[in-house]
Amino acid sequence: VTAVQLTPDVEELELQRQHIEMFEDQGDQLTINEITTNNSILFTPANEDVINLGHTDSSIWAHFKVTVADDEELSQTWVLESAFPLLQRFDIFVVKNGDIQQHFEIGYALPMMDRMLPHRFFAQPLKLKSGSEYDIYINAKRAGGSVQLPMKLSQPLHFVYKELIHNHVFGLFFGILLAMMVYNLFLFFSVGNRAYFYYIAYIGFSFLTFQTFTGFGFLLLWSGAPLVNEYVTQLSACMASVSGLMFVKHFIKTEQYGRYINTVINSLAAVGLILGALRLSTDYFLSSQVSTYVTIITLVMPVFVFHCWLKGSRPAGFFLLAWALLIVGIVMFTLVLLGLLPSNAITNNAILAGSAAEMLLLSLGLADRINFERKAKYSALQEQHKAIVRLKEAEDRLMHRALHSRTTGLPNRTLLRSTLDSLLQEDNTPGFSVILLSINNFHEFNKTLGHSNGDAILYVLTERLNSLSQSIQRIVPIEDTDARLNYVANVEGVSFALIVRELDPDLVHALVLGLLRDMEKPFEYQGLTLDVDATAGIAFHPAHGSSSENLLRNAHIALEAAGSTNEKFAIYSQEIDPYNQRRISLLGELRNAIEKDALQLYFQPQICLDTLQVSGAEVLIRWIHPEYGFIPPDEFIPLAERTGVIQPLTYWICRKAFAFKKSLSDQGYDINL
Repeated sequence: VTAVQLTPDVEELELQRQHIEMFEDQGDQLTINEITTNNSILFTPANEDVINLGHTDSSIWAHFKVTVADDEELSQTWVLESAFPLLQRFDIFVVKNGDIQQHFEIGYALPMMDRMLPHRFFAQPLKLKSGSEYDIYINAKRAGGSVQLPMKLSQPLHFVYKELIHNHVFGLFFGILLAMMVYNLFLFFSVGNRAYFYYIAYIGFSFLTFQTFTGFGFLLLWSGAPLVNEYVTQLSACMASVSGLMFVKHFIKTEQYGRYINTVINSLAAVGLILGALRLSTDYFLSSQVSTYVTIITLVMPVFVFHCWLKGSRPAGFFLLAWALLIVGIVMFTLVLLGLLPSNAITNNAILAGSAAEMLLLSLGLADRINFERKAKYSALQEQHKAIVRLKEAEDRLMHRALHSRTTGLPNRTLLRSTLDSLLQEDNTPGFSVILLSINNFHEFNKTLGHSNGDAILYVLTERLNSLSQSIQRIVPIEDTDARLNYVANVEGVSFALIVRELDPDLVHALVLGLLRDMEKPFEYQGLTLDVDATAGIAFHPAHGSSSENLLRNAHIALEAAGSTNEKFAIYSQEIDPYNQRRISLLGELRNAIEKDALQLYFQPQICLDTLQVSGAEVLIRWIHPEYGFIPPDEFIPLAERTGVIQPLTYWICRKAFAFKKSLSDQGYDINL
């Protein structure tokens, strides 16, 4: 091997393979004296610049020679640094001429404050006199873990300067991680999405992992508890992997792109939890198992995420880009260790930059997913709102159809009754009139011009009626909306109704006559001059009814009465009501009276003026009701005619009259009846 030459122009010197020889003590039994005594037969030249034996239980010895130039200006103190902080044992022996002049124990199994120079790596100041030669032995061990020995010698001033730069870089890196944690913690409490929780856990455990691998954790966080070093590396790596897996699951929503992906993620997460539990509950170091586990996740997850991205997952694209940046950082750092890339501030910190970029991109991906979901939710709400509007419009159309005439568009009987009921429910409701109008000759239009033209003519007439009604004082709107104000309701067919807050018969008479006169004025339709004949029926509240049904019924009876008497209008009264309760009662009792011979016949004699003798008699029927007394024939005869009782009544009259005539004939009187 070649001795390390320390001269005034050397500020920092990295030990390479030509400087180092090594020996693997598999039983960890040899002492420094045995090593120095058998130096020539135990050690072999190193085959790489950085001794890296991977995971081993052996004790590793490294040896190199140092020749210090004979120069008074040359520093007497040099700092030996090994930039791999995960070693239980790191013993340094400075030997000169076979004598051990300096011995330092600075492995992580000992408290940080026991070191001469507390540092995140293994850094030890060595007293090396000018013009002297030294043999320096390093004994390192990490049971079951990876053993690496990257070493260099630096002058103190240069060492401090480089350390300030590194601390600045790491401060930025860890500051970014902490900022990401705080930022996403705030979003988690605001949004409540589980993906944020797992992402925060992933950043937290990654932060702890980097604290461990960079040595800052032991230097600043648990410097007085070296036992933590035995567990923190594996536990933080396992939990970072588990939380990262769960983050991917909820961030990308992998169940939408394949159940098997969820199954694999859950299985890998379970393995990570088992490894963590085993490390806590047993003495197994599990370093190789955890490394294998992390490697599998590193290789498998990008494949699954790429599959999700091909299936259209937008968050998967952010994850792949973030993962690619992390992989680039890892590859650059690995190439530096292999000597394929120069060692500088960029390449040495590539893995940190890649990790920071990964977490920034994942955070942006989360924010993008939230924005995307908000836009999707907003779009869904818009569609829902449109659907509700369409449903409301459909309901309005159905309601309009239910409450309006299809032909005229006017309020129908249902809406008219609703308006009447509202009026009747008002406190201290003043009286009002219900006016029912009918177009008597409208059937002629349908028969002559067809139903389509008939409907058009009816629409013209209803528009005229509604327009005329607007000028009536104290008229009650039946429908008052932003779209239309209707004073007329289409009760049925060609019958229409109005409501006027007026009870004075004279005023109502004049109002109805004027309305009928204006309605009957001729009008033009498709070159034809047409006119109509209209009649009206009137009912007053409260005289003619206290409910909407009764008022409309009585107005309709008045309308029928006007039509049957060829009058322009009629006002309801019980006398013109063939359907009142007295008449319905009389109808049933009339049948009973016929069957029980409760009716009476009167014979009005007819005198012959020439002979002054009875020549005949007019047969008169009389009904003496046990409750109502004398019922005049002009009341019950029309009732019998309308209800079909007239036939049995006629038969009863004829039978009784003929019996009476026979009795007279038997007595010798022959008269005409």
